[in-house]
Amino acid sequence: MATDIGVRFGAVDAEDGGKEPAMGLYNQRQQRAAMYAIPLSSAYKYADQGYLLRASFAIAQYLGMFPDRFLVDRIATTILNNLDSLIRHRPVGLDLEEGSTFGEGEIRIDGEVVDQFEANTNGTVTR
Repeated sequence: MATDIGVRFGAVDAEDGGKEPAMGLYNQRQQRAAMYAIPLSSAYKYADQGYLLRASFAIAQYLGMFPDRFLVDRIATTILNNLDSLIRHRPVGLDLEEGSTFGEGEIRIDGEVVDQFEANTNGTVTR
């Protein structure tokens, strides 16, 4: 099934003046050059179902699409299906050896840490 939601990975300006990995969502059926960016530093927010659905609704509107429940669901699913690729995305501008760790994180449920991980430049995530 073809989708009208496109995904690209790149980098956006970070608060520290550098660059950080980001996932961009765009409307493939429109020539308008609008893209909604989800930076790595805020990707954790999309693990909350309420936030994910509100953001997906807003993303649909931003991309000039009618936010019916089917489109909102497709956007939410697209985000969730691509979060792992965003986490594995190599940082821009860092001179790192292949296989070295460039980031770490943890998964929390109801405030309790249930897992921790490290992202490596060779595309792996280790626990």
